[in-house]
Amino acid sequence: MATFAGSEFNDLAKLLFKCLSTTNLNFDPLMYIENFEKCKTNVSRVEFVLKDMQRYPKIFAKFTKDKKDDQVALKHYENGRFAFNNFNYWDALENYTQCIACAENPRTLAMGHRNRAECFLQLKMKTKCEEEIKRAKSHSLKQEIDDFIAKLNQIEDSTCKTFEPIPGYINFHPNDNIQSANNCVKIGPNLIVASRDIEIGEILAIEKPWAAVLTTDRLTHCHECLCLCYNLIPCPKCTVALFCSELCKDKARSYHKYECPILLTICYRALCEFAIDEAMLLAFKVAILAKDDYSNLDYMRLDGTYRSDRYNEVHFLKPDGEFSRFEIFHQAILTAFVFDLLWQYTSFFSGIFFSTDTQIKFKDVFMMQLQRSHSAVKIYEFVQKFDFYGTANYGLGAYSFFSLFPHSCCANVMKTYHGNVMVLRAINTIKEGEVCFVNRFGLRYDVADKKMRQKFLSDYKIPSCECKACKEDWVPNLDGVDSICEKLDVPVMELGEIVTNLIGINVDKASVFLPLLKEELEKCEMAEPDGSVLALKHLIVHCFVIFGNKKIQYDGRDVVFEL
Repeated sequence: MATFAGSEFNDLAKLLFKCLSTTNLNFDPLMYIENFEKCKTNVSRVEFVLKDMQRYPKIFAKFTKDKKDDQVALKHYENGRFAFNNFNYWDALENYTQCIACAENPRTLAMGHRNRAECFLQLKMKTKCEEEIKRAKSHSLKQEIDDFIAKLNQIEDSTCKTFEPIPGYINFHPNDNIQSANNCVKIGPNLIVASRDIEIGEILAIEKPWAAVLTTDRLTHCHECLCLCYNLIPCPKCTVALFCSELCKDKARSYHKYECPILLTICYRALCEFAIDEAMLLAFKVAILAKDDYSNLDYMRLDGTYRSDRYNEVHFLKPDGEFSRFEIFHQAILTAFVFDLLWQYTSFFSGIFFSTDTQIKFKDVFMMQLQRSHSAVKIYEFVQKFDFYGTANYGLGAYSFFSLFPHSCCANVMKTYHGNVMVLRAINTIKEGEVCFVNRFGLRYDVADKKMRQKFLSDYKIPSCECKACKEDWVPNLDGVDSICEKLDVPVMELGEIVTNLIGINVDKASVFLPLLKEELEKCEMAEPDGSVLALKHLIVHCFVIFGNKKIQYDGRDVVFEL
């Protein structure tokens, strides 16, 4: 019997080979791949592996039926009570939210809302507590929550928003040719160029994603808008999707009606059992949302305006590069796996407008999106807990305009998020005609040395970086902090202390310091990596980051943040 334990095959491929070898003792995986290579289109590649996968429906189409279950809900309820009794209100909230997601009857649902209200009361999140009381009342717990009314009147609401308002259009003049951009940039061949001088801190673009998905933290973020919310409401049918409001739940219906039956299987079987990359979730969402465009794919073109609110621009994004035969095989088998689930357990391919062409287009769009995984942009928030301080990724988005920016290890443009809305700002002065760069892979010169950065790019078949930091092999320098403290009129301290203790999450202080920091950076930015340039950029970036998404979890004695 052939062996196929090599690292070139993922777990899904190994499972297929194992099945095929049970009926053919002479099965050779490399010969199978050679036959696969004869397929010349994405669709034919998918159909090549699909016909074999469908021979083993109990293995590949193994389906986890998602249903409401009071027994499961009550286990989460008891876990929430345990956490609450140990004063761990944040863990209790997540357990009660899981209880609400799984609840089968109104009584169990009401119990989850009632106890979530108790957590909000302890955390002094008055508005959320009031919302949960109303929900508990509407689900048959009218008598048991009367005691909350008196308690609520005794506390002040210690909450504020999870992000500052999305920057308005002050000094922002909409670009006639780019829907999401300021008029300070233009699209060049495979890059973005400054069409005039751009100042430090100036906004280049405010872009909404064409599609976005959660990759983690489903119990604290909305399935539709991805905003942080601690009192999510459940989908009435599945236990995976939770929403921040009835409005978001209604918005999601157009696509969630298709993913709802199989979302549990995809999220947990593909991601956990087969260890598939999270970019698959975004590919799935894109392929579903693009259904209305399937009939136009062969005629699709880009017109004069580059738009972020339609599929055209996503469709024409460049693939990640050249793929090995094994990578293409993995893309095909994953597409086949998801297609088979969608075909068997949803109505996506049925209805009055059904045609074989719909199946073909789904396979093509899904696989194309997998081949553009570098365009799956990570969505992050600033997190501050007792055991963590920094940014954390929790979602992926298809941002077509952002995806046009080239990478640099010393980028002159940064991104922050307000919910799933991306804001791009200059962190250097950018002169007219200069290229605008973003850091696309976390490969900053102050985080990893040149050898490590180039190895990463080579391993993922990404063209080598030709930025100034790579060409000149910059060494990070965080000197000059004393002079920065003097400029800010604060006692001398380490850079980390300024970030965590002096500024922290205080947006008012950040607003005061920003003009001073930008003024200093303008004087010395050409000296990078020497002097205080890097330290100044660290502080400016932190100030802008805390204007965006924040997930701050203190106990009830402190300020907490909510949407």
